[in-house]
Parts: sequence; C-alpha cells; structure tokens
Amino acid sequence: MSKTLTEDTVHEMVRTIQPSWTVEQIRPTEPSTDAVYHLTAEAGGESVNAILKACTAIAEGDFRPEPYLCQLLDRHTSIPVPQIFGIVDSHEEYPSPFYLMEYCGGQCAGTIELTSDQITRIARTAGRHIGEYHTLGEFQRFGRPRLDCDVTHSQMGATIDDRGLTVADATTGERPDPDTTLWREYGVSSWRSWFESLYRYWITNLNERFADLRPAIEAFIEARFDTLDRSFPAVLSHIDYKYRNLLIRPGTGEMTAVLDWGHSTVMEPYYDLIVTEHHLSHWAPLRSSDRRRVRYALEEGYAQTSSLERDSAFEERRQLYLLQSYLQPLVWFSEWWSDTPKAEQSEMEGKYRQFVTAIVD
Repeated sequence: MSKTLTEDTVHEMVRTIQPSWTVEQIRPTEPSTDAVYHLTAEAGGESVNAILKACTAIAEGDFRPEPYLCQLLDRHTSIPVPQIFGIVDSHEEYPSPFYLMEYCGGQCAGTIELTSDQITRIARTAGRHIGEYHTLGEFQRFGRPRLDCDVTHSQMGATIDDRGLTVADATTGERPDPDTTLWREYGVSSWRSWFESLYRYWITNLNERFADLRPAIEAFIEARFDTLDRSFPAVLSHIDYKYRNLLIRPGTGEMTAVLDWGHSTVMEPYYDLIVTEHHLSHWAPLRSSDRRRVRYALEEGYAQTSSLERDSAFEERRQLYLLQSYLQPLVWFSEWWSDTPKAEQSEMEGKYRQFVTAIVD
C-alpha cells in the first residue's frame, strides 16, 4: 500500500474523527514508515496544529496500540505525550488504523548540541519517566503489547476506556520454536526465554565486519544466562527513549514531549534502563564520563518514581544487559553509517569494538 495519501483523502480522514474541523493546510512530515501528515485546521474559531498518522506499511496489529498507549500515559503519568484527538481502528474506505494527535511544540533534542548540564537534566527526567510508566498496568508476559481486538488468548494488562492492552499469548503449537525474529509474535511468561530469543536474533545477524567478535560475545553472554533464572516483573517499556524522540526547549533542556511509542515492549525494568543509558550516552565507552553522567542521572530520576530489586546477581546482569543491548549497532552498522565517510565509519567501528572488548575482557 502506498504511504502517500491524496489531499482529499486526508480531509476525509480528519473529518471522520473531527467532523467540525476545517483543514486549511496539509504538509507531509519527514520520511517515515507509515503515512504521517502535519496539518493546520480551524476548530471552533481557533487554529489547531495536528498530526494525522495512518497505517500504510507495518502490520495493523503493530500499529494499533500506540495512540492508546499515549492516552494511558497522558491520564496516569506526568510524561508529556501528544494529546490524542481521535482514533479509528478500522475503516472500509481509508487506510487504517489511523489517528489524529496534537502537534507538540519544542525542538528535537537530536538536532541540538546539548551541554553536559542539559544531558544530565534530560537523563534525570528520563529516569523519572521510566519509573512512572513501569508502574502502569499488570502484564503477565514479556513481548509486544497488542490491542484487545488483535488477540484471542490473553488477559488484559491495562485498559483505556473500553479498550484493553495486553501481550498476546499463544495456544500450544502456535508459538514458533526456535524463534529468531527480532520481535516474537507472541509473548512469553519467562524473561529468560524472551531474552534468549532476542539474543539469537542479534548474534545471528551481526554485521560481517564484527564476525571475529562473535565467539567472545557468545561465550560471555551464554555463560550468564543463569542469572535470569528467577521471576521478574513484566513492565511497559518505551525501549526507544532517545534524543530524536524527545522535544525540548533549547535554552533549558526542559522536556515538552516524548514521542514514538510504536516500539513499546513489555520487558524487565532494568533492561529498559540499560537500553536508555546507551541511547542517551550516544553509545559511549563503558568507563567514559559521558556514560557515568547518564547512568547516575537515570538512576537518580528512577528512584523518584520507582525502585529496582538488587539481588546478588544484579551487577552480573548489568554486564549481561550492557553487552546484549549493545549488539544493536553491531547488527545495524551498515544501516546507521552507510552514508558517512570511510574514515568516520572506521572510527565508529573502533568505538564499538572498544566497548565490546572492555566487557568481555
């Protein structure tokens, strides 16, 4: 399906959600997976800036939860997320699902050269936000959240109005085994099982330039799987809390919006924090001041809204989580750096190798 919509279609889709609005201007946003339009409309004598987002590429079940997650966060946390003006889960004529949401002010943090103080403030705020959304709902399994209309074997983990969010369960025989996809279609009740499934994907798809690191990575990670042989809380996690998904006031670093909840996953709390530590430290070396600054600010903020259980294997799991989640740039190296000069590619390869070596040695 094409992700380009005609102006008439956009007008009609907006009218389906907000019949009283008059769309005055439509502008496609920067390239995205699905159809996304920034529009200006007249509503009750006032001008409204909004975003129309329609499912034209990814699976409907993957697309559907995001606006409901935003509503859940808006109602039950202090996290600044776009207001949702309306949702259409399915439609016979227009690409669906689709929804209309607020256009939030602020500048993308990923386009600003941030000071150390701003980074610290953002990381502390991130920790507080993560602690808040980790308390939402009561999920039974680890995996991708789904809307109730897309599952048949699940108990709801959270509800928004008359809709439910859950992680899909599978009847016997439906779950692929072994699963080597990036995101399993069905959730699992064992964190170790989910973690190992993700590991199999990362290690199988390492970029060829890092193939020589594979034996050491495998030996380190697989020797520590036993630290996961216990129960863990299954919590809602953003997993993509990075600068390009944050809008801030450039002068102060104050957060105005946290965007892109489409990759949200239910996982173990500390793994979500580790992934965020990587993002906000720009995948910094293990013992760098940049990483320490982000880690301590994240943990300080997290302690304001939630807490982590620290058992005897906590520090060992930290090393396990740090290395496994760091496999992302080793898998997607070509996608991330293909448009950069060879010298910069070599520099980044060296940086990634340094991190892995610092862990496994």
